[in-house]
Amino acid sequence: KVYSNDAQDWEERDFLSAYTLNYMRDEILAANGLRFDESSANTTFNYLQEGKEVSDNREAAIAAMNEIDRYNYEFLSKILALMQPQV
Repeated sequence: KVYSNDAQDWEERDFLSAYTLNYMRDEILAANGLRFDESSANTTFNYLQEGKEVSDNREAAIAAMNEIDRYNYEFLSKILALMQPQV
């Protein structure tokens, strides 16, 4: 069960939320040197970037990933794409 602020009650969930999956994916990007546009994201992931070179270039962060990070990043991206409403 997870608490829903919208419903102000506990809800059953079978899977991680899009918010959590995005957070996990952003954490992988931050650990590989991506600096985010939003200052709150930079503050959240600052501990991962101490002593590392950071950049605004997402492609550079993806290129810097090891095999496990790349697999996890791609997996999370696919799951997030499937969660998007179909138009």
